[in-house]
Amino acid sequence: MPHKPMSFTEYRAACKQLGLSPSYSAAPALGISQVTAARYSSGTAIVPMPVALLLRTMIELKKQETRK
Repeated sequence: MPHKPMSFTEYRAACKQLGLSPSYSAAPALGISQVTAARYSSGTAIVPMPVALLLRTMIELKKQETRK
């Protein structure tokens, strides 16, 4: 898993892959407020590394589940 920054477009794509709305349903899944999620989604706030790592980990786990 790469440890690199996540752009807002990557954030939106990651949420979509997980079946989450980037501004709303992602918030509780990531433990953040809806305002913060909306800021990540719009690019007005930088996606912090822990959030990027969590999203990438969630995607990887989802991939592993579908391989079973």
